[in-house]
Amino acid sequence: MPVSETTQICVYITLGLLILMVELGRPRPFPYDILTLFNLSYFLYFVVAPLHLILGGSAYTRQDWIFHAHGAGSISIALWIFVSYILVILGYIVTPHVQSLNKTGTLDPLVWRIAAAVSFSLGVLGFVAYAAVVGSVSAAILKASFIRQGTVEVSGGLFFMKHFISMLISGTFFLFVVAHERRQKAHLDFSFALKWIAVFFVVVVFVGLVEQGRRVVLFPIVVLFLLLSNYYTRWNGRALLALFPVSIGVMVFWDVFGWILGGEVHLDRLYDRVATLGYAYQMAFRPMADAYIHWVKMIHYDGELWAFQDFLSWPLHLVPGSLVGPVSVPTVLEHTTWFIRGMSNQDIAGEPPAFHGYFYMSGGVPGLLIGSAAYGTVLRILHGLTRPSPSTLGSHLVYLWIAIGAVYFVRHGMFLSIILERFHWWVGLALVLIVGLMIRTGRSAAQTPNRGHLEKSRDPA
Repeated sequence: MPVSETTQICVYITLGLLILMVELGRPRPFPYDILTLFNLSYFLYFVVAPLHLILGGSAYTRQDWIFHAHGAGSISIALWIFVSYILVILGYIVTPHVQSLNKTGTLDPLVWRIAAAVSFSLGVLGFVAYAAVVGSVSAAILKASFIRQGTVEVSGGLFFMKHFISMLISGTFFLFVVAHERRQKAHLDFSFALKWIAVFFVVVVFVGLVEQGRRVVLFPIVVLFLLLSNYYTRWNGRALLALFPVSIGVMVFWDVFGWILGGEVHLDRLYDRVATLGYAYQMAFRPMADAYIHWVKMIHYDGELWAFQDFLSWPLHLVPGSLVGPVSVPTVLEHTTWFIRGMSNQDIAGEPPAFHGYFYMSGGVPGLLIGSAAYGTVLRILHGLTRPSPSTLGSHLVYLWIAIGAVYFVRHGMFLSIILERFHWWVGLALVLIVGLMIRTGRSAAQTPNRGHLEKSRDPA
């Protein structure tokens, strides 16, 4: 093995040990807080992934053309990853503690019920509108895999309604919060858990079949595990270990359901995945290497700086393009896809810059240094603002959605993915806040006249 590769391996192993030391050496209010989620993501994307590529080669990445052009990385790439992690942790540590604004634990159960009802309504409306665009209800499910791949082209003014279908998952979480809080028990009994696992399974599988995304299926499973672990302040090690084969299975075989529903079985490709566990593992792991291999490419970027334009343009992505006409909103994905692939992201799947690539593309070396430290500061502030107070299942759900959304930036390095892929979370949170404010305002207004009448009745005059 060349000396450079040996040195890289040593750097990544050292980084992995440092991440482990940070996790084991700090107090935390509950098992999986925002820094734990960041450390886990960073360890997976920038320790495990590069070690796989260095030791296993291009079989562990979907972007094998980058591997063939630049190899598995370099010492400088490894050192930048190491330095970036230290700066994120320093930014997190030096940021002062802020007071929590997450008071959703005090909300009336009626708020969660109304939010659930509205979420389910939006989900059903989104599916009906999407089915009308693609032609029929059966086509929305049977042709979902080919629509996602671009094999079947679909267009229409209501196509954006597809984003609302995932609101069915948000509504299920809200109902789960209501049912759980009603029990008022210190532990989670088996029958209750089994019933709700079945409910989540039906809803998540339905949405997953329509949207044909692996992450659509994986994220609710992960959130449910983290939610219960944080509320009961338990690591749930056995359940965590069980998540590993479940995740592998979803990553390897979920698209098979799309083939079967669409009438294409592809027995040869299916056999390759089943025949050897090693190949199945490679299939599952390849998406995990995207962030690292993109950084391998992005460090060679020498074009015009992006200058963090997302901060100014990301709200515009919330408005459907079909409603505002030919208004062009710049996205970092357009630039990075062209740089990484030499093609437009309208012709192929977009290639995001990932964590380090976004900062480097926006400001060069200073952008990488400042961006890493600033990101640590943002994590600390978000943790403080959204920390559950008081601790209820609902307040933990709000915390996790925001924390996972912020940490998801490590994978893609762009705000657009956080907005669109987790769109149903943000709409769900908005519903909870708006309904909670309306109910609280209405009750305050109803009580005010009564107080005035009572004061007058007590007036001796």
